[in-house]
Amino acid sequence: MGEMVEFRYGGYWDFPRTIVLRYRSAIFLLHGLFNEGRDEFPEDYSVYRVPVSTEDALEIESWMFWPNESFEYLGQLPIQSITFDPTQRKALDASILDSMIGYPLT
Repeated sequence: MGEMVEFRYGGYWDFPRTIVLRYRSAIFLLHGLFNEGRDEFPEDYSVYRVPVSTEDALEIESWMFWPNESFEYLGQLPIQSITFDPTQRKALDASILDSMIGYPLT
């Protein structure tokens, strides 16, 4: 197992549906919200690198930055491939992001 990293989340249905975490000096958003057209939740997270400038908004637990920002899309990540803490609400093994971000970060 890699490095367990604490995260913040919004919404929960079987898994957290929106996750924000700091890993390797960057902030990442994992997003998997309900798809109205399919009437189901996705099996993958869309992964984005979030500008560090949003960190102040995260500190006050306000995610209002979401609609006003354009994030760097990194790809899809199967939810089942992620190792969460036993509660699935506090931490995850963030090393799964390494291949998406081309670790080490430059």
